[in-house]
Amino acid sequence: MDYALPLAGDVPPVDGFYQEVRAKTNPLRIYDCKVPADQPIIDALPHSIDYLCEPCKTHFTAVQAHLTSWEIPWRRAEIPAAGGHGNARSVALAQSVVSAGGTARGVDLLSAETIERIFDVQSAGRDLVLGIGVTFGVGYGLNSPKNPISPNEHVCYWGGWGGSLVVNDVDAGMTMAYVMNRMGQGTVGDDRAHRILRACYASLDT
Repeated sequence: MDYALPLAGDVPPVDGFYQEVRAKTNPLRIYDCKVPADQPIIDALPHSIDYLCEPCKTHFTAVQAHLTSWEIPWRRAEIPAAGGHGNARSVALAQSVVSAGGTARGVDLLSAETIERIFDVQSAGRDLVLGIGVTFGVGYGLNSPKNPISPNEHVCYWGGWGGSLVVNDVDAGMTMAYVMNRMGQGTVGDDRAHRILRACYASLDT
């Protein structure tokens, strides 16, 4: 703020709004300003990226590396745990094989025994990487009393980077998939997806 205030007063008002007022009430908004006349002022201000501690620098470097996920080489890479790219419709179609008893669009792809194998509990408890309680089946997280995502028993799910989520409810014969336009935090879904999931179950009750 000590840097922003003296400089902000030199910039003419934008849409009747003085930058000096912005600098007093919300100083970080100065950095976000898109007004061309402000850019030399913004360039002269100290930037937080130049004052990161070592752990923060490490984390920020990792975040920057993740931004390459939209590039073609990343999308071409064969990464079994992270190489799936699609919209919600395509994710739901691929996953609906599970909730539809092994068949999709008239093609038999999975046996009943294979689907049942998904629900063999492999571990249950706090995942040390994700930092949350998860019951793991084979290839999926499973619905559980401690972390319920469905009123039904035979439900498997998993999330994707940025907030995406897919849920296969074998009991209801339903697959729900959410893929966001705006990346969020984490890899196990967020409330945007869970609101849609709750709406899906509410519609089944009507």
